[in-house]
Order: sequence, then C-alpha cells, then structure tokens
Amino acid sequence: MKSIDFLVQCNGDATVSIEYDGTLSLEGYDQRFDRASQEFGYEPTTCHKIIEEWERGWYFKVIAEHYLRFVGSRGLAGAMVAMAEHAGKLVMDNDLFDNAKQTQPRPFWQHGQAIHSLKNYAKTGNKMPDTVIDGYRNNVQLAANQFFAANDYAGCNYSDALTNAMLWLKNAEHRDPDSGDFWNFTEFLTHAVQRVGAPGIDIESEKLWQLQCFIDIAKPVRRRRKV
Repeated sequence: MKSIDFLVQCNGDATVSIEYDGTLSLEGYDQRFDRASQEFGYEPTTCHKIIEEWERGWYFKVIAEHYLRFVGSRGLAGAMVAMAEHAGKLVMDNDLFDNAKQTQPRPFWQHGQAIHSLKNYAKTGNKMPDTVIDGYRNNVQLAANQFFAANDYAGCNYSDALTNAMLWLKNAEHRDPDSGDFWNFTEFLTHAVQRVGAPGIDIESEKLWQLQCFIDIAKPVRRRRKV
C-alpha cells in the first residue's frame, strides 16, 4: 500500500506513516508513557498532537506542519490543481441538487484563471508576477462574496479555497509551513463539496480522496548527496 513517512521527535525519534487508506501510525512512540508524563505536568509531545489532529480529520494540517518541507513546490501545485478540478466538477455543476436552485449562471472565468496559474507553475516552474496572482486572488474572492450573498455556500467555499491557493502560489518559492494556506485550501474544498448536497458525498470520503491525490502526485524533494 502507498504511504508517506517522516521522522518527528517525541521523547526520541518516531516514524510517522500515513497510509493510502487514511490510516496513521507512529513507530517508536510510546503513547502510554506520553500520557503518564502529562499527568506529571509535562507538555504533550508532537506525536500526541499529531494523533489528536488526525482523529479530528485535520489530515493536511499534519502534512503541512510536518511533511511539506520534503515536497517539491511544483508537485504540490499539481496536486492542488487535481484537487481543485475534482471539487470543481461537483461544485460548479448546475445540474446537482443544491445548485439547481441558482437563478444566475455561476462565474467560471475567475476560477479558471486561478487554476491556470497553478497549472503553469506545476508544468514550467515559472511563477506569474505577484501583481497578476493578486489580481486572480481578488477575482475569486469577489466571486466568494457574490456566492455568499446568494446563500450559495458551496460556491463560496470553493472560491475561498482558490483564494488560499493564490496566497500559497504567491509564496511558493519560500513557503512557511505554519502559514496555513495549503491546509486552508484543502479544508475549504472539502466543505465546498459537502455543501453541494449530492447523494453519497461526505466530508470523510472527500478528505480521503484528497489524501490519495496528494500521495499520488506530490513528490518528495530529491536532495543532492553531500560530497
């Protein structure tokens, strides 16, 4: 089974493994010892926090804080494109139940601009000027406001996701894992799909799809061996 693995410090080295089916395991981590230590006033370890966040469904918060430094920016942009297009097919389809109530066509071009800029970066590694990215971000944020005013929360969340994608892209070459842009992107996408209201669509299945998409596409950075 496919997985991603990384080391963290939790009273010694522990290996975090995230499996393709959404299972998380920590080899080398003694959870009972950690809990006992907390009873004596010690702070919870990183492993404790990872388990807690994973159980809350914050998959990409864990990945953003502990794994993204191993992932190439272009691979991550490609994964974001796949996630956005997958969600977009559901959210922007006017034939779905929740969207059939819309009286005006949904604006496609704002979202298309944003996704195109991510595609270009994933393919070429060339980032558009910050002023252009800011323009795309303003456009999708305007769309979010329009969707919110129309009580169209699927469209609003989808636009908010792409707003965060543009914030990520602007800083892609000097990313701060704690900024939350990538994590917020995935969270807004998940909630956008949930808001569609189509049968069989739920948050857990969407989060798992995103995780599998990330594992399939985002590649670890190849580091040169020191001579």
